[in-house]
Amino acid sequence: ATLTATAAGYVSDTINVSLSVMGDLLITDDFSSDSGNWLGVNSTRNTANWQVSGGLFRQTVDSTGGATANAAYAEGTYAYLTTQPSLQDFEFAVDIYPQAAGLNQRGEDVGIIFRHVDGNNFYRFAVNSKYGYTRLERRIGGSFSTMAVTAQGYRFGQVLRLGVRISGNVILVYKDQGGAGSVLDNEPYLAAYDSALSQGSVALYTQSSADFDNVIIRSVSGAPHIGLAAPAETTVSTSTNVAVSAVVLDGNGSESVSFEIDGSTCSAVTNPQPGLFESTCDAVFAREAAIAAILSDPGEIDRDSSIATGAGGDILLALGNSVTNGTGDAYIPDNTSIPIVVNGLDTVSRQIAYRGYQAGLHDALTSDATYTQPNIVFNEGVPGDRSDELTFDRLPSILERHPDANRALVMIGTNDAYQAATASGLNC
Repeated sequence: ATLTATAAGYVSDTINVSLSVMGDLLITDDFSSDSGNWLGVNSTRNTANWQVSGGLFRQTVDSTGGATANAAYAEGTYAYLTTQPSLQDFEFAVDIYPQAAGLNQRGEDVGIIFRHVDGNNFYRFAVNSKYGYTRLERRIGGSFSTMAVTAQGYRFGQVLRLGVRISGNVILVYKDQGGAGSVLDNEPYLAAYDSALSQGSVALYTQSSADFDNVIIRSVSGAPHIGLAAPAETTVSTSTNVAVSAVVLDGNGSESVSFEIDGSTCSAVTNPQPGLFESTCDAVFAREAAIAAILSDPGEIDRDSSIATGAGGDILLALGNSVTNGTGDAYIPDNTSIPIVVNGLDTVSRQIAYRGYQAGLHDALTSDATYTQPNIVFNEGVPGDRSDELTFDRLPSILERHPDANRALVMIGTNDAYQAATASGLNC
């Protein structure tokens, strides 16, 4: 278009104007037919098999082979949407049905990828029940890092519903199992503030066989949303003076943010970046508490709560090999921890996995009258590891994922014993 400005007694001015006009974004795919819009990518040496069948988008083979050299972050396969390479601000949701039947394949990563530029640059929201975690990750220039993590994997036999709402530097991710309605109608599960990637496509991600259905991609809904970025859902702070932060998506600048711990207002809030808010909440003593971030304008318009945050507790890292990881553990019921008690009421399980001793350790500590701190145990055992691999290959990445960890339980050496060595330790 051409824009002309005129005023009596002045010289007129004319400039050319380019307008990018976008209608509301709405893309859906129920995979009732093969649109050919999704392209599979292999991140490991195993060749994936993506196919539309029976109204589902299916990846039917094990794609875990040839993971990254230090096994720090999972590799697998993903299929990205080829028709939308430059999505910026949007909402994206999908239903996932993990299908792996073999014991060694059960519980592998499934998830979603967004702002996918290429195989070395994207955000990823991954859920894993073998190790028992949910992580919001980013890969920039080929290097992974963790933005938020919990010790909750997925349960078998229920649909896993994942979603993301992203605008500018604000990321809100959503998760539930077996729920109704849109997963995006829930409170955010994790949140983050990051400026590394501004646009890209979306993708469906898995390490093993899994089915995907009911994809929806749409414009961000008009109402502002708040997400509690720290502490992450159901996690633990090692201090009783809990550092808290929240992000506001699509606010207009007139809103205010406050934080509460068990209904009491926390310290004054700072705003270091547009859309990012920080404070501290004093729990006074080590205990389980409920923390909330509230968005007001001037009355409350949105809130995000962590109903069970451990204040003044321990973040324990279980380090080792297959014994730690739980290889061969086929008994699932003891790998979901007992509900956390907050203000006298049972809430949620902090630890959800399908194997390993981590949930049992959490329960034993929680039930010990002489041990009064909240606790969370992360499974960082890698089958086949030797002591040198743990020390030099794994440890830097483990500490990157869990920078606030204050305890470690190390069981390593079984695989060292299989190596050619003498009693003096030569060649060990």
